Amino acid sequence: MCINLKNKLKKLNINNVINLDGDLFRKKIKNFDYKNKSRNNIGDIKLKIGEKYKLKGKFVLISGIAHDKLWRRKIKKNTKDYFEIFLKCSLKTCQKRDFKKQYAKAKEGVIKNFVGIHEKYEVGNSHDLVINTDRLSKAKSVSEVINFLIKKKYVWKK
Repeated sequence: MCINLKNKLKKLNINNVINLDGDLFRKKIKNFDYKNKSRNNIGDIKLKIGEKYKLKGKFVLISGIAHDKLWRRKIKKNTKDYFEIFLKCSLKTCQKRDFKKQYAKAKEGVIKNFVGIHEKYEVGNSHDLVINTDRLSKAKSVSEVINFLIKKKYVWKK
């Protein structure tokens, strides 16, 4: 969804968008440890990098599965200009959309501590916006995010 959101933001003349994607980030730093401590550490690193980009005037999107509600609450408390968007989706739908085959790898034991297979996603109350991607198309989901950003005065309509 972040690619679609980034493209929509470009149509609104926001061309300085950076997306720090969880899986791509893991590949770059060669860390495929999915234990809670490692997940939270990777999230902290992405946030620090995001802050540096933000100081350079970039519009930063950080994507990934942050399943630890206490970690998300801590981030919300300690990070300025941070919005948490919860993409609500059933496990069945996530597995159906799994073009990276990560759920299959987790079921086979290739990936350990995988959210949805070995770890539970902890739904909390720190999110600013919930989008049910089971029911909404990608386009409608992106529109919901754009409308939220307009309401928060981070994006303006043309």
